[in-house]
Order: sequence, then structure tokens, then C-alpha cells
Amino acid sequence: MTGAIVNLSCGCFFQGRDFHAAQECEEHADKEQEEPEEMNEYAFDVELKAAIRVKAESESEARAKLASLDTVSATLSQWPDYGNTTCEVSIVLNGEKEAYLYQINGKEV
Repeated sequence: MTGAIVNLSCGCFFQGRDFHAAQECEEHADKEQEEPEEMNEYAFDVELKAAIRVKAESESEARAKLASLDTVSATLSQWPDYGNTTCEVSIVLNGEKEAYLYQINGKEV
């Protein structure tokens, strides 16, 4: 299994703990030849608030699709300075019976 890919703005990227320099990158051109530094990976348990848009034929189908997201891996794009990062997703309803529906086709409900 390969590690998550984290893209840098210069075109270089990390795959897991391995660094890959882009041919056109002058800043990191000599880094790939060097002995790779051991990099630590830190996992944090945090709560994120998100609005998730689901395409479906009906609200019940949309809710079923939303429920299927529980405990899956997701990619957060445009992570500041590091490209993309991977996270584990768990749906937390904070005591509510179901997720709050606030729009259908971009219109408030």
C-alpha cells in the first residue's frame, strides 16, 4: 500500500514519507539525491464542521449516501502550503436525530 500523496506548489510531492522532486523545480532539484530525512507523521483527533452536498433523486437517497460516508477516508484539497491531505471521516450529529437539511438545488428550505 502506498502512502498519501501531498503535492507542493512547486510541482514536487511527498508520497507517504518519500519525497519526489519535479524536474522543473530549482528549489528542490538536489533534494532527491540526498539521503531522505525521516519525517514524523502526527495524527490529531479534531472536529470539523462541514456542509456536504449530495446529488440524489430524493432526500432519503441523499441521507443514505451521507450516512455511507461514516468512517471513510477523504481528501482535503488546498491544504495550506502542503497541497492535499487525507483524513478519516465520521459523521457526528451532536445529539440530533438526523443531519440538518438547509438547501435543495441551491435554494434555502
